[in-house]
Parts: sequence; C-alpha cells; structure tokens
Amino acid sequence: MAVHGYKITDTNKNHNVAVVGGGSIGQCAVVTAYSMGCDVDLYARYDHQKEAAEIWGAKEPTGEYDRVVDSVGNPEALAKCVELLKPGGKIIGLAAGWEDTVLPGLGILNKEGSFYTSRIYDSSGNKGRDIDNAVKILFENPEFGNKVITHRFPLEASEDAFRVAGDRKSGAIKVVFDISE
Repeated sequence: MAVHGYKITDTNKNHNVAVVGGGSIGQCAVVTAYSMGCDVDLYARYDHQKEAAEIWGAKEPTGEYDRVVDSVGNPEALAKCVELLKPGGKIIGLAAGWEDTVLPGLGILNKEGSFYTSRIYDSSGNKGRDIDNAVKILFENPEFGNKVITHRFPLEASEDAFRVAGDRKSGAIKVVFDISE
C-alpha cells in the first residue's frame, strides 16, 4: 500500500515525507520513502516505534511536509497530518479505519491540500508493478523484518500472541506466528 500510495501521488526523491503512526503500516511507509531517496520523519506514540525507524533516518517531525502519510486512521492522526502538511501538499491515507474518515475541513482547505487513499496494488507496469517494487525495497533493506517483526509465537501460544499484539506498550510492532517449529 505504501508503494502504491507514493506512486499515485507522484512522490519522488525531492519530496520530504512525514509518517503519522509507527505501527507496521507506518514502518512500511518510512522504509519505502527512504528507499525512494526522500527525507522521511516519523510521528509515533511509542519510543520503540521511533527507534525502529531511526535506521532509515526518521526522527520527530518538525515543520511542514510535501507528503504526509496517515497510517492510523483516527481523527487525532488526521489532525496531525493536516498540521504537518505543507500548503499544496498531499496526505496519503494508508490506514484502514473502523469509522468514517473525517478530515479537519478548515485546516486542509486553508492549505489547499489533497487527500489520497491507497488500498490496491497496481499490476499495470506503469512505474513498475507495486509488488515488484515492494520486494526490491525489502531486498535492499534486509534489516526491515527484524525491526518490524518484534514478537514471534508458536500457534499453541495464540492467546499470548493476541494479548501482546493488542498492547502497544509491550514493545510490539508486528506479532507473527512461527509455524516452522
């Protein structure tokens, strides 16, 4: 989704990017922007999320940005996106919110900002297939998996896995089941 979101907004290495939300989707948005040559910063709630993105140069956002990625999908995150948006900038909505998305109207209107959603993958080949571009990013950043996959559990420990995944204070970013054992 991050690859596609940057593609449909014509994001390039000359753009500065802020990502709002440090979960797995936000981390994907950070590494994708970094791989494109963008300066990228991360606004995250938890220190372990900020630390995971530091390897790609992300720090606390300051100022205004050409592109702001919403990886949270709640009203507070969208307000932060508008706050960080440069006049004429673009917000890229990657979050799958459970409620209707409501943009802070006056804020985005005053900045003449645009809002794009990214939910699909482009297989047309225009600027490369999204899946091929995503695989290339992962190949070029092999440490990404170890930074984002913070907890592994056997299937038998599913209750523990879901408890940890639901508690961001536990240091969890992405919790997976390890079925190799």
